[in-house]
Amino acid sequence: IEKSVLHCRDLTEMWLNVSRGKLRRSTFDAGKLVRSVADNCRIKAGEKQAALEVESAGEGLALEADEMQVSRAVQNLIVNALEAVSPGSGRVRVRCSREGESLQIGVEDNGCGMTDDQIGNATEPFYTTKKNSGTGLGLFIVKQVAEAHGGTLRIESHLGQGTNMIM
Repeated sequence: IEKSVLHCRDLTEMWLNVSRGKLRRSTFDAGKLVRSVADNCRIKAGEKQAALEVESAGEGLALEADEMQVSRAVQNLIVNALEAVSPGSGRVRVRCSREGESLQIGVEDNGCGMTDDQIGNATEPFYTTKKNSGTGLGLFIVKQVAEAHGGTLRIESHLGQGTNMIM
């Protein structure tokens, strides 16, 4: 119980820092972070009987950012993707690569996809399409983390075919 309470405290502090624009910047290997977060999501992928693939442009993808915030954002993207895919046939692909001066982290799934209205509302606080779960804060937090670091969150989706989130 104590460990869970401390984890909740850390998350609350992180969210407050994001909203206040406070960053604890350090330089870390983004490729390693993405692999580590994906590894932590493998149990959920197994429960969903979904394939979880990680593609990285290799080691040494140095990123100066708030590692905890970026980690949480990547986890939110992966979990959302896993929740969108069908059991047994779902596939989630996580990518990390350098695009010029920018680093891109993408999470693509072959899930149900999103309508234009859903895409437009996806990053609004408390917006959710999940009937029995979800707070509607996941993509809102991802967008806030990306913007706090000078980046963006782009959503590409086709109804019935899947979604690609690029941070």
